[in-house]
Amino acid sequence: MKPILLKLENFTTYKKLQEIDFSDLNFFIIQGRTGAGKTSIIDAMCYALYGKVPRYKGTSIHEHLLSKGQKRMRVYFEFSVKGKRYAVDRQYEPSKSPVVRFYEGSRLLNLKVREVEDYVSKLLGMDYETFTKVLVLPQGQFDRFLKPQRPAERREILNRLLGYDEIFERISSIIKETLKELEKEKGILEAEYESLKSINQTLLEQKEKELIRKQEEFKSIRDQKERLSHELQKAIEKERLENELSQKTSQLSQLLNKQEEINQKKEKLEKAKRVIIYWHLVREYESILNQKDRIIKEKKELQHELVKYSEEIKSAQEEYEKIEEKYKKLDKMREKINLLEIKKEKLNNLESIKRKIYETNIEISKNREELQNISNSLTDLNEKLQQQNSYLSDLEEKLKNLEGIEAKYAKAQQLKPMYDSIPKIDADIKRIDKDIQQKEMELGEVQSKIRQLEEKLFEEYIHQIRLKLSPGDTCPVCGNKVKNVYMVSLEMRTSVENVKEEIQNLRQKERELVELLSEKRTQKNSLIQKKEEIISYTKLDFQEFQKRYKALEENYKTFLSLREKEKACREKLQKLKEEKSSKEVELSKLETSIKHSQRLLAQLQEEEERLLKEIGEPVIDPARSVRQLEDELKNLKEEINSIQKRYEEVSSYLKELSADLERIKVQMEEKERREEELKERLNQLAGELYPAFQEFGDLETLKSFYLPEDEIQKLDKEINNYERDMESLKRDISLLKERIAGYPKHISKEDLERKVKGLEEAMYRINEEIGFLSKEVMDIKQKIQRKEHIEKQLQNISRELWKYETLQRDMRSENFPEFVSRQMLQTITDRASFYLLKFSSGTYEFKLNEGDLLVIDRSSGHERSVFTLSGGETFLASLSLAFAVSDIVSHNAPLESIFIDEGFGNLDRETRESLGEFFELIKLNAGRMVGIISHLEDLAEKFDQRVLVEKHGDYSTVKVQVI
Repeated sequence: MKPILLKLENFTTYKKLQEIDFSDLNFFIIQGRTGAGKTSIIDAMCYALYGKVPRYKGTSIHEHLLSKGQKRMRVYFEFSVKGKRYAVDRQYEPSKSPVVRFYEGSRLLNLKVREVEDYVSKLLGMDYETFTKVLVLPQGQFDRFLKPQRPAERREILNRLLGYDEIFERISSIIKETLKELEKEKGILEAEYESLKSINQTLLEQKEKELIRKQEEFKSIRDQKERLSHELQKAIEKERLENELSQKTSQLSQLLNKQEEINQKKEKLEKAKRVIIYWHLVREYESILNQKDRIIKEKKELQHELVKYSEEIKSAQEEYEKIEEKYKKLDKMREKINLLEIKKEKLNNLESIKRKIYETNIEISKNREELQNISNSLTDLNEKLQQQNSYLSDLEEKLKNLEGIEAKYAKAQQLKPMYDSIPKIDADIKRIDKDIQQKEMELGEVQSKIRQLEEKLFEEYIHQIRLKLSPGDTCPVCGNKVKNVYMVSLEMRTSVENVKEEIQNLRQKERELVELLSEKRTQKNSLIQKKEEIISYTKLDFQEFQKRYKALEENYKTFLSLREKEKACREKLQKLKEEKSSKEVELSKLETSIKHSQRLLAQLQEEEERLLKEIGEPVIDPARSVRQLEDELKNLKEEINSIQKRYEEVSSYLKELSADLERIKVQMEEKERREEELKERLNQLAGELYPAFQEFGDLETLKSFYLPEDEIQKLDKEINNYERDMESLKRDISLLKERIAGYPKHISKEDLERKVKGLEEAMYRINEEIGFLSKEVMDIKQKIQRKEHIEKQLQNISRELWKYETLQRDMRSENFPEFVSRQMLQTITDRASFYLLKFSSGTYEFKLNEGDLLVIDRSSGHERSVFTLSGGETFLASLSLAFAVSDIVSHNAPLESIFIDEGFGNLDRETRESLGEFFELIKLNAGRMVGIISHLEDLAEKFDQRVLVEKHGDYSTVKVQVI
């Protein structure tokens, strides 16, 4: 994996959007002060790829990663694997689910959030735990690995780097748990085997013989039951036939009792069938009689209507003659209306002219009055214009005296926030001094505890050395002969481990306090420098600046007030000028309007005289005369409309009455014709029904024998069913008597049922015994198989116990961990030699001699200890080991980049100065991207590719430099 581009937004200390372009980087340094955010760059890569970071565990990592006070976080990471480009984009907002997009080239892959980590693990060839171990290598650990202070330290560091301590502890725990489970399982199996001792083949054979005997007994009883069941079936069948014969005989007796009723129904059916021949004639005869009665009634009603319509026509004719005389006078009335309409129009025109003359006189008077008002307003406006011009001259003079005040006040405003921050800076300096004092006290206490614990640990080590000596040996500590040997107790071993752990925790706390103190002192120096920079702008202290700023602020307010007044004065002056111009225009318009109105008045008066001559009579009030004419016209029009409407109504009514009278006469003639037709058809039907009347008498008697078609069919069906049932019963009774005669006379069904039931009970009892015996035989077979299986299991468990007990002994004596460490140390040494040869241009390589690490100088052929290496050579050797461990842990996955963390803090300045030539060797031979993480500024000068991290208060920025 090789980084190409990293974008951070609101990620830890990177609040603003930051971009790191790795595309031109090969061998570079990530440099910045402690706490600036160097490690956050590596965290961002881990987060982008796996959604996790090494520093924060659990599910709430976003609470730590999201910049304080921000609502959205984004990390975009573009990288390549074996030359193929990929990108992952992660975004997070509180109260929302995280969003992740994964790109292969420019193509977006359809992956869910939980699927991305698996995809990345397969792509890189390593899971999250492995990636975090090989991406950033702790260089200081490899320095101590190269030159350990004590023999066992190299193995401890190796186990820690490779994670073997945790693995060995897990293996020991697994062995212990497995032994416990095996012993538990062995005890359970032995107890079960003891309970199965009485189960054997002899017992099985005995039970199988008993089962065969019971099965034969069951077969004999079953055969006997089948014979008796056959005889019982015959007895049941004979009883059923006798019952059926009794039922049939009873049914026949019931049918014979209904014989008389059936004969009566036959007679009724015969008459109904003869009547139905004439029934359609009877229905028609009755229908015609009803029609004849209805026509006679309708004729009477039509005769009554003829009389009524004749009288109404006579009355309407008289009214028509009267309205016709009035209708003939309508033309003269319409001519009168036309003359009145012309006179009305002239009166309306006269009224309109009189109104216009009045309105014109009013308008002339009003315009003359308004003309005088405008003349007065123009006089007042001229006086106001003189006053405003004088006031504006005074304001311009005052503003000229305050010229340049805006620039001075703007500059002071820029400086004021900086001066206002001085009290807070002073307070922060005091607070930081207090924090430094407190942390220095804590550091002193921690260092004191470390010294006490190291002394205690040294005493424990001395004690353990003595415990390993035999009586008569010389003690390497005091030089005396050993007399007594002490056993190492569990409490003593536990105490040593506890002390080691406590020292390690205190060392970690010591490093944290040192880093914190360094950061606090840097913060204090930064604040002091910031305060000095602020004061250097004006050479004024805080009090003097505030005093001058206040005076300048007052002058600036006065300046603003004068400028507003000047603006208002100019606006008012402009309005007065515009108002004067407007008034002058209005004055001109009014004079023109008055002249026009006077001309119009003369024309209207001439028109008035002409209309009075045409009307030919004096008119005092034209409007009143018009209203009188309108009333007369309205009455005439209403009278004409009334006469015309009534004439049309009477004419129409007379026509309708005449038409109705003709319609009634036609209907009367039709009824008389239909009555004659019905009389003729009645005579014909009477002749056709004559034979029926002779047989049945009158019409009503004939109708009493009539039955509907469905009743005839029902009655016919009932008679046929009766006769058919009678024949069927007689035939069934004869057959049943014949079948009963074929059975034996003396068969006892009850005796047979009692015997069969006894045999069934015996079969059920024996069958239960067979079931119990079968189950017992099956259980014995299964127990015999289980017994044999337990014997095999116990043999296997005994072998497993021996293996795990042997492993447990090896783990306790550290034989196995020591063996693994030796093998891995040899593998790492071989791999590190490969890199050391490359980095040293073929001069040096490693050699492992009985656990001791040596360096072979190939130019001279000599071997020497790693402790003789110079500072630069030591750096190359430890870096080679780092590369080797990276290859081993990643299982040679495509790791095309690596980061070395803080490996130069223990080197003096002179040694660091000499590292330049070694950096060149690494750059030429590393074969991958290498990033050095360091807070040392002088070390950054050795690199022509730099990623610089800077802290700005509560946020950091990053920039890439390629020189």
